[in-house]
Amino acid sequence: MADIPDFLNDTSLLLPNSPISIPSDSSTLVIRETISNAYRTIAEKIGPHNENLDSEPFFSKKTTTALTDLGGPATVYAVLYTGKLFTKREDKVSNSRARGCWVLAGNVLELLLERREAGVSEREVLWEALLKPWKIDSIEKSALDIATRAEARHFLVLPSVQSFVQALWKTGRKISDPMLVDSPLSTRKAKFKRITEIITTPRFQNTTTVIMNFAFLALYTYVVNCTDYKSGAPNISEWSLYLWAFGFLIQEFKKMRDMKSIYFRIPSSYITLSFPSILFFAFIARAFNVTFSGPMFLEFDLLSLTSLLLYANTIIWLDSNRACGKTVIVFNAIMSRSLWFLPLILAVTIGTGQAIWSAEKGGAAVESVLILSTLSSSFTGRLLIAYTVIATLLLVSLLIASFSACYYQLVPSLEAEYALYFTRKATGLFHSVYVFPPPSNVMQVIIRKVSQHVLRKRNSIVWIEHMMWWIMFAAFVICVVSWEIVLKMIGPVKRAMAKSYTKLRTWIHCSPQSSSFYPPSSTHFSSFLQIEHLKDAIEPEERALNRDLQLGKIVDTLLRIETKLHEFDSRIETLERLSQERHLSLDTKLTSLESVSRIQHGTLTHVNQMQVDTVGAVTKVEKTIVERLNKVEDTQIEGIKKLEYKQLEIEKKIRETLPKMMEKEVEVEKRLDMVEHVVVRHDIDNETVDWFGRAM
Repeated sequence: MADIPDFLNDTSLLLPNSPISIPSDSSTLVIRETISNAYRTIAEKIGPHNENLDSEPFFSKKTTTALTDLGGPATVYAVLYTGKLFTKREDKVSNSRARGCWVLAGNVLELLLERREAGVSEREVLWEALLKPWKIDSIEKSALDIATRAEARHFLVLPSVQSFVQALWKTGRKISDPMLVDSPLSTRKAKFKRITEIITTPRFQNTTTVIMNFAFLALYTYVVNCTDYKSGAPNISEWSLYLWAFGFLIQEFKKMRDMKSIYFRIPSSYITLSFPSILFFAFIARAFNVTFSGPMFLEFDLLSLTSLLLYANTIIWLDSNRACGKTVIVFNAIMSRSLWFLPLILAVTIGTGQAIWSAEKGGAAVESVLILSTLSSSFTGRLLIAYTVIATLLLVSLLIASFSACYYQLVPSLEAEYALYFTRKATGLFHSVYVFPPPSNVMQVIIRKVSQHVLRKRNSIVWIEHMMWWIMFAAFVICVVSWEIVLKMIGPVKRAMAKSYTKLRTWIHCSPQSSSFYPPSSTHFSSFLQIEHLKDAIEPEERALNRDLQLGKIVDTLLRIETKLHEFDSRIETLERLSQERHLSLDTKLTSLESVSRIQHGTLTHVNQMQVDTVGAVTKVEKTIVERLNKVEDTQIEGIKKLEYKQLEIEKKIRETLPKMMEKEVEVEKRLDMVEHVVVRHDIDNETVDWFGRAM
């Protein structure tokens, strides 16, 4: 094995114009010899001009057994590498031979699984054949890496390969030791190892990436809609947005480096690369604006343009799901096969623009012309409507037809395309050195570069990188949380102090001693208050100009004064607009008051008339009451006179009967005296007295 065979230095290897160039490094002798033997076997079976790869000699059991006996699991890598070398020549024969290599690698893998020993699991054989790294051209690669780079769809769609990729997606680096038994978490080192195994799995990395991407979408929506980013310096949320954009750029550059040959052939890559690039240019425009106090139009347009790409990118973030992944594959295929549609859209857009320009030559906008319905009476208007309708129908029909044709061409091979897409994603996350998604990968890149300059040993670099990353991440979280808490605590205090200060100034300026310094107009009173407030704010800056003679401080002070003057101009404009609105509101109020006064005058006259009518009615009622009272008094007087007359008559009768009664009483007394005398004298008993009494 120490001597390199002569055929390894031969670049033809039994085939004319062979694309094979075997590396001459003696450290890779075993794998180079296996590749050469595999290529020789394939060349002998296929022949120099044989395009029929479905023939029995090529896919026979004997050929598969011969290749399997060459080097075991290394043969799978060798056959896949040979097929990758065939793909470098873009001719029909080489492409058919490459497809034959994919099928042959699958047959070799199946035979290896059949030949495994009793104590060896299928996972171990697959790891040795698919994921074990082989050093070629000073780069360690595995069979899965070669298969994804060469787009070996026939090989990747095998059930054994797909089950292994799914296990790789779920378990991550634990797949390198399939017989590993989960040890109890008794020590801190074991716990740290378990946590590291979990966070380095491709599924965990993808889940955290999706969550952080949707958090970035929420942050972008908050910054664009709820933050006053058009005036003043950027706040912490806007800086976080730009830091996130840098993380996305780093992630896309890493993908670009890993997939050099196919990155720009995937249409979805332009979407994932465009929105962080636009945000990066928005950050540059924002920095220029804060530095030189320029206009805000550029970053506003860039942030608005990002929204469409950002919302369209959400389905690409969910490509690990089978349905979303197939949707992304169909989108990429349709967009790559429908590029002829872009010149049509450009031509229709230019034609519509020319038609609109010709319709607007008269001085009226197209919107007003359409609203006033004057297009129907002119030839230009009818032409514009007809052109727009026909062009829209034609473009929509062509687009639907193109998309349908591309979709039906892709449906038979959609499973193979998804197997390639998912395997590429799983292996990319498995080999990724950036465990955490943006924006944390920015800090990880910085820490990694610093660690490489500090220490050259790999173990020390990795240890320092992990420790510094956790320290930086914890410090970042603490700073953000504390800053938000401080802002929430200081904000109400500042607002209360500003409110009390404005109340004090209005009380001072409204006092009689200071009323002579201000004009009597009440509409511009608030504007003068704002002017005085700005003057008081500018006075410290003027004193600083007198104190500081250095050029840098003078320039900074002038810039601050200029910004405050801009604010003063904007406030004056707002005050003028408010005064105009107040004048308009006063006019409307005066008209409403006049109408109300007219209504009140009418109601008052009506009330006066009603009062006169009621007074007349009351006088009539009083007259009738007085008459009735007089009548009642007359009747009462007559009744009193009658009663007095009757009383006199009664008194006369009493006077007449009184002497008679006196006489009767005298007679009775005489009789009683006589009776008492008889009783005493004759002792009349009680019975006779009783009888006498009853007789009396």
